[in-house]
Amino acid sequence: MKVLLVGKDWIEVQNILKKQEDMRYRMARKNKSLLSGIIKCSNCGSCLRPKLSINDNGNRFYYRCELKEKSLRKKCNIGNLNGNEVDEIVLENVKKLFSPDSEIYNQLKKIINIKDEEEEKEKSEIRRLRSEIKKNEKDIDGYLERIKDVDISLMEDITNKIKQIKEINKTLENELYQLTTNKDKICDKDTAQFVVDIIDRHFETFEDLDVLKQRDIIKLFVKDVITDGENLTINLFGSDNIDNNMSLPISENSK
Repeated sequence: MKVLLVGKDWIEVQNILKKQEDMRYRMARKNKSLLSGIIKCSNCGSCLRPKLSINDNGNRFYYRCELKEKSLRKKCNIGNLNGNEVDEIVLENVKKLFSPDSEIYNQLKKIINIKDEEEEKEKSEIRRLRSEIKKNEKDIDGYLERIKDVDISLMEDITNKIKQIKEINKTLENELYQLTTNKDKICDKDTAQFVVDIIDRHFETFEDLDVLKQRDIIKLFVKDVITDGENLTINLFGSDNIDNNMSLPISENSK
């Protein structure tokens, strides 16, 4: 899933940053940026690193492309981002996306419920296959016992019957193998349950957590955040089972 977040006022932000090009920056020592290690440049693929503004007494920081910094703008010239604003935008929209009344949350619950029903059907089918295989093996043993005393004229019929049962069991065993070794469905359910548990435990108190804990939780859901200096694209983990038509534009108040 890709959630496109378009900021109408990003151009104004870039103009402000251009006026501050001669301002010296230093790395954020406490690294309290929410998207550290998550936000990346769409132009060159490098990470954007948080840097505090000395002139703002450490209260404001900016995300700056690592390659742009190292190459002195020769290999990348993406605009800097106001880190405080970007963090707030991403935090607000991720919370909306995973709120207990969101479409994603409801779909996760559906995945769990559907998987429960599927698992019960699979368990029943596994029991049936094992029972049928066992019955066929007993039938084969019975035919083998009969071979000792059977008339030679019936030997070919019994041998063919044993072969038929073995072929049936081979097919049944293959079906059983597919059911017992396919972990993807279970993984889908476990992942969905894990996300739901995280949401249930932390959604109401999320804003009370420190930035490092918030970042750890965000990383559970967000694969990365891609930016071209003007727009943000949030890529989520495990989005294959979620409706891909969901999108959340940035609200006017948060731009």
